[in-house]
Amino acid sequence: MIIIRRKCYIVILILLVTAIIVGNVFPASATSIDAPYDWCTKPSTNNEFPLLMDGIDFYKKYNVVCGKKTDEKVIYLTFDAGYDNGTHSVILDILKEEDVPATFFFDGNMLKTSGDIVKRAVSEGHIVANHTLNHPDMTLYKSNKTKYIYQLEEWNKIYTEITGLEPVKIMRFPMGRYSERCLQYNDEAGYCSVFWSFAYYDYDDSDQPLPSFAIQKIMSRVHSGAVMLLHSTSETNSIILDEVIKSLKAEGYRFGVITELII
Repeated sequence: MIIIRRKCYIVILILLVTAIIVGNVFPASATSIDAPYDWCTKPSTNNEFPLLMDGIDFYKKYNVVCGKKTDEKVIYLTFDAGYDNGTHSVILDILKEEDVPATFFFDGNMLKTSGDIVKRAVSEGHIVANHTLNHPDMTLYKSNKTKYIYQLEEWNKIYTEITGLEPVKIMRFPMGRYSERCLQYNDEAGYCSVFWSFAYYDYDDSDQPLPSFAIQKIMSRVHSGAVMLLHSTSETNSIILDEVIKSLKAEGYRFGVITELII
């Protein structure tokens, strides 16, 4: 009897240790509100709306913008940036010449170091929106809402100091990394989470795509209702933007303002 009990204790101990190890390796299950996800799209053919986050739909419960399925040929142009390397002036010149509105998701570093670009973008009718203060992985603040909100509210303070305006309460997650809790925190604080339905590899300054490749990629994947993500630090984008805008207009697209999509 004693031997049997000892064996039972050993088995139980092994199970507990295994559970602890597995829990450390896989800290969040696929259904956990804290499980991190990287926003992704699966491009479709024939310029149709892509498949978003295949197999995951909890984001639909929250105030999330990522494009819309529509017959109207409309595009919502957005840019992400954390610094200026000389491309923003070129991009703003093109947008002004073509009378195209855009939303710039700038992080706190961009605000602090390039206030002139921020003020110019706003004065020319563009939206400058929250990309967090320090561009962190926001899913790491799962147990600390105070630190999470700090990333958003401190950004707001700097923006207001620069422009004298209250910001639009929309944000984009750094690296597109989010969790359901992040979406919940945003909702509770009155923010709309803005993702995208088109993006491509344009963010690495040391490995920029050829202009011809970039144009082909954009034109083959563009679709009605697209929220297009481009990086405004991309030299390639500064080279091709004028041609891309003119080509899209020629195909009957108009450029809308992202707030059209916000509930």
